[in-house]
Amino acid sequence: QAVSDTEILAPAAGIVTGGAAEPGQIVGAAQTVLTLARDGAREAVFHLPDFPGLDAFLGRRVMLHAVEGDPTEFAATVREIAPMATAATGTVRVRGRLDDPAAGPGLGAAVVSSVDLPLEPAITLPWTALVSDAGAPAVWRVDPASHAVSLSPVTLLRYTDRGIEVAGLAEGTQVVASGAHLLYPGRVVTAAEGGK
Repeated sequence: QAVSDTEILAPAAGIVTGGAAEPGQIVGAAQTVLTLARDGAREAVFHLPDFPGLDAFLGRRVMLHAVEGDPTEFAATVREIAPMATAATGTVRVRGRLDDPAAGPGLGAAVVSSVDLPLEPAITLPWTALVSDAGAPAVWRVDPASHAVSLSPVTLLRYTDRGIEVAGLAEGTQVVASGAHLLYPGRVVTAAEGGK
């Protein structure tokens, strides 16, 4: 009687992409039995490295193509960017809705995209060079003649695995890279042996 009273209804028309139950298995109410891909608009899911300007990709059009098979490119518009990077890969999941649902490979196909990341020129410094000047990022700049230091405000662009990238310093400017927390304006410093 329970079987005859049970009816499984899909929330929308689509294609079954996976099953979570075996024939004859007893399932409870609200338990997932089948995974369904909705008909209509299709999406591509890909991963990007995490960087501060990633939010600018929201609403942007990107070109994709299948990893294997037909090399024809198809367009997708980025509609969702995950708020956090995945712990396993350190990348951010991005979803793009295909502009033409009929274009592109079939469901479950691996796709790849090349995206340009326009980044402004920056100077890379070790993170130990960064100090705070009334809550704003700064570095200790060294006067080439007197070797006295003074605070120089910088714009912090991004963190990398090598240090920090900043803007606001002229090329060739000498800054204190180690021991910056021990300095005060006008203090005279010397370069460490072998340092620059």
